[in-house]
Amino acid sequence: MQITQLQAIVEIARAGSFRKAAQALGRSQPSLTRLVLQIEEEIGITVFDRAPTGVRLTAAGERIHQRAKSVLDEVARLADEAAQLKGIQRGTLRVAVSPAIGSAFLPGALGPFRRKWPGVQLEVLNVLYPDSLRMLRDGQVELVIGPVPERISDPAILVEPLSELRVVVVTHHRNPRRKTACLRDLSDANWLVHGPADGPSSLFAPHLPSLPGIGFTRCHSLTTLLAVMVESDGFALLSDRLLTQLAARYDLVEVPVSDPLPTFTLSIITRRHTPITPAADTLIRNLKEQAGRLITRTQ
Repeated sequence: MQITQLQAIVEIARAGSFRKAAQALGRSQPSLTRLVLQIEEEIGITVFDRAPTGVRLTAAGERIHQRAKSVLDEVARLADEAAQLKGIQRGTLRVAVSPAIGSAFLPGALGPFRRKWPGVQLEVLNVLYPDSLRMLRDGQVELVIGPVPERISDPAILVEPLSELRVVVVTHHRNPRRKTACLRDLSDANWLVHGPADGPSSLFAPHLPSLPGIGFTRCHSLTTLLAVMVESDGFALLSDRLLTQLAARYDLVEVPVSDPLPTFTLSIITRRHTPITPAADTLIRNLKEQAGRLITRTQ
């Protein structure tokens, strides 16, 4: 299968019609139609359902479309890498960052990265696990920065620890129960959890069910969680690094509970068998240096 065929599949799926896709690709509509028929005959699968109102991917076509996008992303990344190896400033680096964690490490790494690669476009996507790993496997991003559960055993994924983070109980400074010293005394509190059930919050889950009668509100946006916390005297389990970043801005305080709370590892995750681009390598080195500086400050 040729690159032009893959481009046709992706563009038709995006445009929703042969006419619009043909205009975007600079081809005639009849030639694009023939190209798609050639693709479907070659692979023995109907990729698109045709209708008077447009076209849509079949169930099998969805899989073909995703694979085509991945291949085209890899081709673009190959061109970027070749240019960067020659010192040419070009390309796009896409990074998936846990929004609750990346703010502590990424900002300090961006300055030196931009000085080294001023011509490379950096796209930072706020994505939580497990969606971040799905995007990495599909080639939509080149690296992931965030916490992942220790149970991951995917031989295609390389997980490199960046920093150990401590979990703390957080609330806002006006909460009358902000000085509570025992989690059990907060069993009737409004607990807030950030992200999906199988995401980073699953690292904290074993500590919440142990409280009798506890209920919680799940917020898929960190901004929403912080707003709800202020209005409802809520409590949340967050990382100590995130608290340091957000405390002054949102009037947050750590609740001095004596109960043991977990630590977890913030990691840099890449695809094991896919070389990273020079620009990505620079960002990873900068992140490690930033993590080292933050650790030194707290010692």
